[in-house]
Amino acid sequence: MQPMVWVNDWPVMGKDIDGNGVGEPVEILAIDAAQQPLAGLTTSDTFDGETLGAQWQWNANWQPGWYRLSEGKLSLYAQPAHSNLWQQPALISQMVYGPSMSVETQLNWQNMAQGDEAGLVVYGYDYAWLRIEKLNDTQRLIYRTCVDTLNQCQEQTLFEDKNLLTNKDNASSAVDLAVDLKVTIEETGPRQATAQFSYKLPQSQYWSAIEQQFTLRPGRWVGARVGLFNQNKTNGNGHIKVEHFAVKLN
Repeated sequence: MQPMVWVNDWPVMGKDIDGNGVGEPVEILAIDAAQQPLAGLTTSDTFDGETLGAQWQWNANWQPGWYRLSEGKLSLYAQPAHSNLWQQPALISQMVYGPSMSVETQLNWQNMAQGDEAGLVVYGYDYAWLRIEKLNDTQRLIYRTCVDTLNQCQEQTLFEDKNLLTNKDNASSAVDLAVDLKVTIEETGPRQATAQFSYKLPQSQYWSAIEQQFTLRPGRWVGARVGLFNQNKTNGNGHIKVEHFAVKLN
């Protein structure tokens, strides 16, 4: 870390020791912590702002039609599916802050279209996702992994239940149309961590854990990430509403 001052609207790094207008790097820098309140990382999001927070990033240059912020919710509009999520530009995520953390989110599927696949993902060169898939007017809960994306990995289904989620035609309220998803990341060794996904059904007070755990692997240029997505294999135009994204650092 180096000191910086503004000179004629230009930042000058380092310390101008000889007065020639050029900053020189310093080896030791005293900082008066009392001058500024300590600021933590921005992680959790309740989506009540007009723009997405700085903690979020997309897999590619984002397009306006990918999402919408309204009434304290994030709507993710289904984008065309690819062979696997490594090719999906409309995946929104933030970094794993580790070494141990958890993320909880709630997805409302009321406006999902036939063929939509939406959920929570731990993402890198390998990835795992717990998702809702709408097929034949029912919602299925599916857990899949994909190992070695650089070699066009094929997703493996490790958990699937076709009857967990209530058909929206029989739902009594918006609460019945949402499912809570969670991933818990735990450090298992130097630069190693595993993730375990869980879900909580509408009107339930208890989390149900997916038995199979997943070993995190960094992605390109950045470490592993955790995020959200919505895609469709049949050109549907549905969307999900994300109620919140709560990050807890352990």
